[in-house]
Amino acid sequence: MFSDDDLSFPKEYLIQYIISAHIGITSKWLEGGMKYSPSYLAELLTHLTFQGVFHGLELDKIIELPK
Repeated sequence: MFSDDDLSFPKEYLIQYIISAHIGITSKWLEGGMKYSPSYLAELLTHLTFQGVFHGLELDKIIELPK
C-alpha cells in the first residue's frame, strides 16, 4: 500500500477520481444500451485506471501537453 507521503496530493483525491471515473463510464454504458460486453468494459476501465487517460488511449501520441 502507499501513503499520502508517496503522492504529491492526498490519496483520498486519487481514490475519488478513480471511483468517479468508473461510475461515470459504467453509467454511460448502461444508458447507451450496453453495446459492449461487460468484459470489454472491465478491460477498458482497468486499462484507463492503470495506464491513465492520455497514455491509455494513446492520446499522448497525438496531443502534446504543455511542459
